Amino acid sequence: MDIRADWNGLKIVLAIHRAGSLKAAAMALKVDQSTVGRRLSAIEAELGTILFIRDNHGFEATDAGRKVIKRATGVDFEVMRLQNDLQSTGETVHGMVRIATNPWIATHLLAPNLPLLLDHHPNLKIHTLSDTTVRDLAAREAEISLWLERERNPGELSFLVGKIDYAVYSARNADPTQLKWISYWDDHHRPAPMRQFMREHPGETPLMMANDINAVCSAVRQGIGKAMMPMPVGDAEPGLVRLTECLPEMTQKLQAVVHPDVAGEPSIRATLGWLQSVCCPPPDAVLACGADGARKSLKKGT
Repeated sequence: MDIRADWNGLKIVLAIHRAGSLKAAAMALKVDQSTVGRRLSAIEAELGTILFIRDNHGFEATDAGRKVIKRATGVDFEVMRLQNDLQSTGETVHGMVRIATNPWIATHLLAPNLPLLLDHHPNLKIHTLSDTTVRDLAAREAEISLWLERERNPGELSFLVGKIDYAVYSARNADPTQLKWISYWDDHHRPAPMRQFMREHPGETPLMMANDINAVCSAVRQGIGKAMMPMPVGDAEPGLVRLTECLPEMTQKLQAVVHPDVAGEPSIRATLGWLQSVCCPPPDAVLACGADGARKSLKKGT
């Protein structure tokens, strides 16, 4: 394999891997889709091997592709760190922080509260990777992973940044006694709303299931059914009415996971502090600002 491919070509490979399609990669890179396709063909020709196979789920990396991606993510991380180091003065917060999370957290928790962070740190940039893909922090695919019900990998540091409460919602003009259930569903695991539904309605199948809580919210808003939803989502929708108060048995912990190599960086510490301030922290939450403090926090069960 010829290893003369330049960094611009490797950025194309990384963008396709992270986005899953030429169109999404083009949007992320702010170039034409045809440009991404041509650049991919050029780097594959230069390397003398196929990096991706296209299937029904998008672009799947070949064995050679995974090797290139692994090396490229390391280069990407080092380039980012170099940029941060060159921009930083002392503890000044600069650079890019990528947060991997699901779409509704990005939409309802992060985006509305982003001015609170950027007003204080105007040279900081936030990139949300909002899909259901689990990013490899060790491979530098993201700096922070923000999830409910996701286990951290060995060696990663986990911070309890808040909690998410749930309630049942329906459309304002609907009769809830006549509505069937809608539920969030993830093919990788059964999240809390589906588990709760199965406990309370054994043997019953929801009228509709979706792996995007925004789709569930839209269906409820149209009067198709009722659903248990995160309160930050349901309460923000003017077309919905809450049928129950907070369901304590549904409350979930929101965990931020980082790799130890980046935990002490000013940009990461600032972003973690912001996340805790906007994500409804429980009274016993402990958030450490550096790598050493993070390890102490983990010993306390957070």
